[in-house]
Amino acid sequence: CAHAGAGSVEMLRLLHEFGGKELLMRKTNLGWTCAHLAAQNGFFESLVMLHDLVGKEMLTMEQESGGTCAHFAAQDDHVEILRMLHEKCGKEVLLKVRRDGSTCVHDAAAEGRLQALRVLHELAGKELFLRQNANGLSCAHIAAQKGNLEVLRFLLDVGGKELALLVDKNGFSCAHKAAVFGNVEALQLLAEVGGKDLLMVTSEKQASCAFVAAEKGHVVALRFLLEVGGKELLMLAMKDGTTSAYVATQNGHAQALRLLCEVGGKELLMKVRT
Repeated sequence: CAHAGAGSVEMLRLLHEFGGKELLMRKTNLGWTCAHLAAQNGFFESLVMLHDLVGKEMLTMEQESGGTCAHFAAQDDHVEILRMLHEKCGKEVLLKVRRDGSTCVHDAAAEGRLQALRVLHELAGKELFLRQNANGLSCAHIAAQKGNLEVLRFLLDVGGKELALLVDKNGFSCAHKAAVFGNVEALQLLAEVGGKDLLMVTSEKQASCAFVAAEKGHVVALRFLLEVGGKELLMLAMKDGTTSAYVATQNGHAQALRLLCEVGGKELLMKVRT
């Protein structure tokens, strides 16, 4: 019943009167409480009531995957709830992570919630924005992959080059994530902050962002990368010797191969794969 009454202060008060704290704190099979539902749907007054009836514990409980009220408020841009959670429970509630290591900032970045990101920065600071999940993904990786420029710009304003240069557990940078989806404007923004240092980052298997763009046939993205990184970036090869020209040829990306030949010439084409 408590879950059904998550949007009504009157219902919650009545349920508490007859079922007590235990009823309001009951979870579904996936660990959801009525507070989680209230946070997700923006029921501000319900959350305040739940805090008054049950206490701080009600607002900090985790569901099965580790999501909290703060995660759900952030992913749906309920900034007034984020402020209330901070006021009632302190900064710690905003720093909680899911089982996969994702923070409120990861959730907000994934959904493009700029206002939530601004509030989280105001309340929790830069520290939260530099956190990586269990796969090593930062909030900037997520924004770059999705090509959300407004969000990415804000994240880079907060985290600067330190954030831009973070790599995931496989060594992929934000530039790799933007390149694989051909997000040229995201690459331009990343290059402004991270410079050539960022574009020269290679993965554990030594794949560069130019290699990834060539593999996917993203000609416009590849042209930009070569303008900034030049022949030095182009000539980077995988550990096994596989070049950007090789994967462009393998995948039938003729325009990408032509561009690579114009910059790398015969020297690139003659590189041998081991």
